[in-house]
Amino acid sequence: MSEWIRVEDRMPPDGEWVIVAAKDSAGKKFVECDIRWCSEDQEWQYFDGSDGWVGSFHDEVTHWMPIPEPPEESK
Repeated sequence: MSEWIRVEDRMPPDGEWVIVAAKDSAGKKFVECDIRWCSEDQEWQYFDGSDGWVGSFHDEVTHWMPIPEPPEESK
């Protein structure tokens, strides 16, 4: 699996869905999947898979990593 990348070091490629480490307004840390950086809007965005809607992700992102490939099926 990839290593965490600090947002201070670099941002992910524009529009690439990634995993992020973030913290909410109360300082609680958590990990979230399917988040992307949108350089045009200068914001993180999330994907709601239920209807395909993309919205602003308001928590503070501190780190990110690429989403790994799914495991291969064993035979």
